[in-house]
Amino acid sequence: MKKKVTILSFIVLVILASFGFGEVAAVIHEVRNPQFLDIDNRQLYIVENASIYIYSLKDFKLKKIIGEAGFGPQEFQAVPPLTIDARSDNIIINSAGKVSFFSKDGKLKKELKVIIVGSAFQPLKHGYAAQGVAFAGRSAFAVVNLFDAQLNKVKEVFRYDTPAVKDGKIDLFHQDALFTTYENKLFIGTMKGLTIDVLDHSGKHLYTIKYPKEYKKRRFTPEDEKEFREYLKLKASQDYEVAKDRLIFPGYYPEIAAFVISDNSVFVITWKRKPGQSEFVIFDMKGKLLKQAYFPFVLQDPVSGYPWNIKKGKLYQLIKNKDTRKWELHVILIVIF
Repeated sequence: MKKKVTILSFIVLVILASFGFGEVAAVIHEVRNPQFLDIDNRQLYIVENASIYIYSLKDFKLKKIIGEAGFGPQEFQAVPPLTIDARSDNIIINSAGKVSFFSKDGKLKKELKVIIVGSAFQPLKHGYAAQGVAFAGRSAFAVVNLFDAQLNKVKEVFRYDTPAVKDGKIDLFHQDALFTTYENKLFIGTMKGLTIDVLDHSGKHLYTIKYPKEYKKRRFTPEDEKEFREYLKLKASQDYEVAKDRLIFPGYYPEIAAFVISDNSVFVITWKRKPGQSEFVIFDMKGKLLKQAYFPFVLQDPVSGYPWNIKKGKLYQLIKNKDTRKWELHVILIVIF
């Protein structure tokens, strides 16, 4: 048994050495303030303001830039920030007032007008899933809705128990719905422990991915609150001054900070952190726990990491070099065994 472990460890070391574990894969010269990153099997996509930069995944060379600020075709409003989804045959671009569909070589195919602000539509069989807001009395709740192919709302399929806003008080950790789509299924982080509900394309509950024991959450300290307040004041000083006395901070962080699904594995990033690292909890598609470990993951602020994504067992993250002021693409192999 020890011999097998030694051989396996040697193989992993060879793989890491040949891949360049944690090294800079490329310097991205064209961007100054990237906000979002997506990947498919051939290309890497970087969102900066109202433009999307398309790079070859083979050599990380720039292939095309699509989009600019404006209100016309192939133009986007950059507030709220654009998000894209390149997992299907199209590049789906979510921007204020519309959803745009481009071919993978950057040609506009169609645009659909929407009235929902800030919702990132994700493909789900013949339709889409997106975040919404539901109101009940003096409370507002984050919800997940289903839409048809023309982006008409079909129905609400999930509503969080804890309101994002109640009696004028704002809960920062319940503003956004944690969800993604994968292979015609909808995956929703429930905020009821470290659990993810799995629904089919019609919204029918199929099963729940659940951490096998009680998850020990990270405590939210007075120092954390101070850091969050300083960040919010710096990011949106006017809004912060209006809302600073209405903010609600928890006793503990939620279990899930973010999650993505890639190549039949569910990668959950929790709020537990070490210098330069975050905790990853990785499941297979049926909920079997595969790995729980800390991996390199650089934070941009107290809320989120630098633009990142996962594809084929590799974590891609754009990180600004403090010395050169250039944006570097780091690629890290996530070993699951």
